[in-house]
Amino acid sequence: MDEFGRSVKRARTLNGWGHKDLAAQINPAPGRSFLCDIEKGKRDIGPVTVGKLIKALDLDPNWIDRFLDADVSPDAEETKLDRDAERLMRLAAQDETAPETAEDLLISLAQEYALGRYDTPAAAYNDLRATLQVAADLKARGMLPQNTSDQVTTLMRRVTELNDQGLRDEAATEVDTALADLDAGHAAQKSALLDIGIRQDRVRNNPASAAKRIIAQLRLEAQPGGLFRAIHTAWEEWFDRGYEKGVTFDLTTALHLARANLDHAKGIQRAQALADLGITQYRLGEREAGTTRLTQAIATFRTFLAEHPRKSDPGNWATGKNNLAIALSTLGKRETGTARLEEAVTAYRAALEEQTRDRLPLDWAATQNNLGNALSTLGERETGTARLEEAVTACRAALEERTRDRVPLDWAATQNNLGNALTNLGARESGTARLEEAVTAHRAALGERTRARVPLDWAKTQNNLGNALWRWGEREPGTARLEEAVTAYRAALEERTRDRVPLDWATSWGNMGEAMTVLADRTDDLAMARQ
Repeated sequence: MDEFGRSVKRARTLNGWGHKDLAAQINPAPGRSFLCDIEKGKRDIGPVTVGKLIKALDLDPNWIDRFLDADVSPDAEETKLDRDAERLMRLAAQDETAPETAEDLLISLAQEYALGRYDTPAAAYNDLRATLQVAADLKARGMLPQNTSDQVTTLMRRVTELNDQGLRDEAATEVDTALADLDAGHAAQKSALLDIGIRQDRVRNNPASAAKRIIAQLRLEAQPGGLFRAIHTAWEEWFDRGYEKGVTFDLTTALHLARANLDHAKGIQRAQALADLGITQYRLGEREAGTTRLTQAIATFRTFLAEHPRKSDPGNWATGKNNLAIALSTLGKRETGTARLEEAVTAYRAALEEQTRDRLPLDWAATQNNLGNALSTLGERETGTARLEEAVTACRAALEERTRDRVPLDWAATQNNLGNALTNLGARESGTARLEEAVTAHRAALGERTRARVPLDWAKTQNNLGNALWRWGEREPGTARLEEAVTAYRAALEERTRDRVPLDWATSWGNMGEAMTVLADRTDDLAMARQ
């Protein structure tokens, strides 16, 4: 297999083709990731694929004899992973702002980010694009005159050369070798090499190694006794960038920095280290499929609370309770049953005993909003209306401090949550009063949640507005509300695209289908019914 792969690569290179050019010679065109793995001898392909390659590259037909009796497993041929990698490469090709990238590096990175750790293709591409930019920056720096030694410039060029071949780990090894060969006492040069290593760790997607290099850099610069504060400051930088830009690598690097700081934290430092670790685990858990990170965040927040009891540290205890409740609520929404949500409600109410309106009005309002959200989800899973009525009360309380003038986007978020609670409550009650209130709340939220400002939040509220209008339209004669509901769902789908947020996209399509079914029934519109 290795020998055949080398023959494929040799023939492709002699033709002056990239993997994309070779794929175009085969019908149907395979993914570049698949072809790259064949050349590297990583796939046990069968005679059909071999025949296609022989024909496309005019290889010796006798190659086919070696594969006629091949026992090929189903996952040896092109897989979903290959198709997902190809999709990421297409996104890069369509992105006019993405940096130019050597094909071998793009294929290697696309394979890395297609591994299924992301809950949406958009999240995977976001990380891929950020990595492509780092690789491009490394390449550009290697081509410019440097204020550092020739060794640093030479290293950057060698790293770029290996990256362009898709040899990302080998490039990192070059950095490690240069660091090992460096004489003691060259702090500035060591820092420069570590910086290259951090960037290369980004290119090879190794946040644990990046965190170690960051700490090694900080040791060169930190004052005696100041390492904890220096690592915390670095954690803030990586966490903020990862959270604001939605880059998993940065958040995961922040996670490793927080863990390292916790390992040697002493005294009051442990409170900060535990808080850093828990919030990082939570933010990663929000972005990732599965529940592992959220479960870890809950455990960290429980440790924080055990070490900071209410009696001796009421402020930190209340913050810890609120953080615990947020993680429990998010996990509860992903699980069946109500146990986690009930725990979250209890934790929020406990936090409010210290986060009072008089002392901390905006914190009190934020916790009331979160409590309302948890109660609304809990009320959906239970019979009756008690929890939903409590949710409405909590959201209305939050709006007393979360005013539009004071915190416009927070006000809009609470209006959206209030609308959801009212819609759920209205679905269980007779009449349309609650549903009319829900529509009013969602339309108010859209006054601040504009498409230009927060496109996905705008789309979420449009979808929720559609839900309230659909329920309302079911209960009154005519078609006006149902038509408005369909319009709201269509608006949501302008931002909720299949590539970007596939589950939200499917939800809005399903909701629109329900509304259109009722509308078609009332108008005897067969075409709409089919649609």
